[in-house]
Amino acid sequence: MGLYQAKNDEGSDPKSSSKIDDLIENEAEIIRLIKEDGKLLIDNGDGRDIHNIIQEDKLLSVEFNEVLKRFHGEEKSDIPRKEFDEDEDDRYDSNEHHQKTIEVMNTLNHVINKEVIPPENFSHVVGEIYRSSFPRQENFSFLHERLKLKSILVLIPEEYPQENLNFLKLTGIKLYQVGMSGNKEPFVNIPSHLLTKALEIVLNPANQPILIHCNRGQT
Repeated sequence: MGLYQAKNDEGSDPKSSSKIDDLIENEAEIIRLIKEDGKLLIDNGDGRDIHNIIQEDKLLSVEFNEVLKRFHGEEKSDIPRKEFDEDEDDRYDSNEHHQKTIEVMNTLNHVINKEVIPPENFSHVVGEIYRSSFPRQENFSFLHERLKLKSILVLIPEEYPQENLNFLKLTGIKLYQVGMSGNKEPFVNIPSHLLTKALEIVLNPANQPILIHCNRGQT
């Protein structure tokens, strides 16, 4: 079977024939040629589909592909053919994957290995009332995440450390200060009004959970 070349109607101007007319004429001829090849479809009675027939007849396959190219506008396209790049968002980057894996594992290890350390001399008094020595930075996670403190009552008269104040501000924990002398021998009498004030703060449910602390947790 020879290649079919589309011919313009007798007396017509080749330049006046529109692209769509050429496509229709060529595709119609391809279909006609396939139907006329009765030896493949009818005489042999093998029931093969059109796609198989085209694949087996190289000449027909070439012409069929040329028609499809013209139909999709590729034959006269001014845009150079090039292989489309993979979408940047879908491109697999092994280095990026490895780096992200390291970051995730480091984060998990940090969470797993994160120590929640209570202050020295920490103990449970009653209900949601606790006592301890002076909290340090390594104790902040315990106070905030484990005890979920609302308040801290400090029993020393000295100025509270700035890093502790920053922690309280960040977490919204209230600070109460009732300055008392330390528990030293011989015992120093504590004024009753200070004791009353401290008890009012500690026993107020709105302030609980609450931590009471001095310097060493022995007041």
